[in-house]
Amino acid sequence: MATIVRAYPLLPGKQQQLADFIRDVRDARRDETASFYQGIGVRRETWHLQHTEVGPMVIVATEVDDVDRSASEYQQADSAYDEWFKQKVFELSGFDPNHSPLGPQSQQIFEWSEEPALVPSPAGESQTA
Repeated sequence: MATIVRAYPLLPGKQQQLADFIRDVRDARRDETASFYQGIGVRRETWHLQHTEVGPMVIVATEVDDVDRSASEYQQADSAYDEWFKQKVFELSGFDPNHSPLGPQSQQIFEWSEEPALVPSPAGESQTA
C-alpha cells in the first residue's frame, strides 16, 4: 500500500466553501463519495487544515494500492459526481485534477517506523536501519 500526500493551498475567501464541500462529501453525498473513492482505488483518505504564514493549506493523505492506477482512474473519472468533486477541488485550490491528478507535487523526505527498514548503504548493499 502507498500513501499519497498533497498540500493544496486554500484560495483566499474559500473557507466557507471548503466547509460546505466537506459537509457535502461527508453527509449529503456520502454514498456517492464512497462509490467515487472505491472506484478509483482509494482505501482511506484524510484531509487536514493547516494555517500557515502564507495562508491556509489543506493537507490530503490518501492510501491506495497502486498510485499510478488510482491517479489515472481519478484523472479519467467523468460521472456527474466525479466532475462535481474535481470542480470543487479546482475552485478551492486552483489545481485542476484533470491535468494534475496527484495534486501539487510532493516528495517524501523522511520516514520513521518502529519496524526496522532495509535502506541502501552508501556501497549499494542493503542494511537494517
